[in-house]
Amino acid sequence: MKPIAQSIKGRHGNCLQACLASILELKLADVPNFAAMKDDPNSAIPIWWLEMQAWLKKRGLCFVEMALTTQTPVMPMPWHPIVLFFGLTAPGVSHCIVGQIGHDDPGMGHTCLYPLWNPDPDAKITGVMSLGLLLPLDASKMTVEDRPTLIS
Repeated sequence: MKPIAQSIKGRHGNCLQACLASILELKLADVPNFAAMKDDPNSAIPIWWLEMQAWLKKRGLCFVEMALTTQTPVMPMPWHPIVLFFGLTAPGVSHCIVGQIGHDDPGMGHTCLYPLWNPDPDAKITGVMSLGLLLPLDASKMTVEDRPTLIS
């Protein structure tokens, strides 16, 4: 993960672009600003979502967003994947940051979310509402280096 700051702030900022660039270790200019794409009012699926999936597919990846609830237990993992955290900032603006899933005490098994990089340090997420995962389209094509390693 290579921290990349967002260049546009506010309601129509480019935090998603900066987070994807950070996780994929790309220059900000090499990742489209999906949030700036205009939606088609006749489409049930936002245009930016379809464009992001098409862009990621060229890289052998897809993006999955999962809503978080306090009712859903999460089993502890032996590795700590890097993910996106989505939430609202104090003024009610949607924002995402790069985070990591871990646990507070291996013996206890409580899964925790740890922030790694906020592309706009002035924008504070008041609560994580969902997680965004970058997943390989074909796990059989992952190299040994790509596969998760266990923490000793």
